[in-house]
Formats: sequence, structure tokens, C-alpha cells
Amino acid sequence: MRAAIVHYWLLNMRGGEKVLEALCRLLPDADIFTLFYDPESVSATIRAHRIYAFLPATAAARHHRSMLPLMPMALENFDLRGYDLIVSSESGRRKE
Repeated sequence: MRAAIVHYWLLNMRGGEKVLEALCRLLPDADIFTLFYDPESVSATIRAHRIYAFLPATAAARHHRSMLPLMPMALENFDLRGYDLIVSSESGRRKE
């Protein structure tokens, strides 16, 4: 079974990334799709997976907040065809 995990951004290790670590242990062969990725900011458990990022770490670390309006378009560009299981893990929260 091919599995993919979609996690909005990987720029630090907080609560959402701890959940992602648990998913990585449950799905050790899963690919990870994210908008922004800084490998130095996440755990070795997460880095052990194949990670597809919309933007590289250098651009993401400085400008990711200004790019949030592009997030829906970026997420739609991920090619998840061919995966049998897709798990979405959201780390952000909206202010209401």
C-alpha cells in the first residue's frame, strides 16, 4: 500500500509536528507532502521520509506567512494519484 501524508508546513517542532512524528512511525514508508520545509527544524524521524515541498527552506523560512494566500493553489498542485492512503495532518489553526 502506498501512503502519503500531507502536512501544511515543516518549519519547527511543535504539537502538530509531534503528531506527524507519530504518523511517520505508523506509516514508515509514507511520502510527506508539505508547502514549506526546513530540514534543520524537524526531527530525524520526519527527515527519514521522502519529503516533497512546494518551496525550499530558504524561501519558506523568511517569507512563508506572506505566501499563505497561495496555500490552496499549492496544495492542489500536489500529485497524489497513485497513493492508496492519504492522511492530512493540519498544524495551523484559524482565528475566528
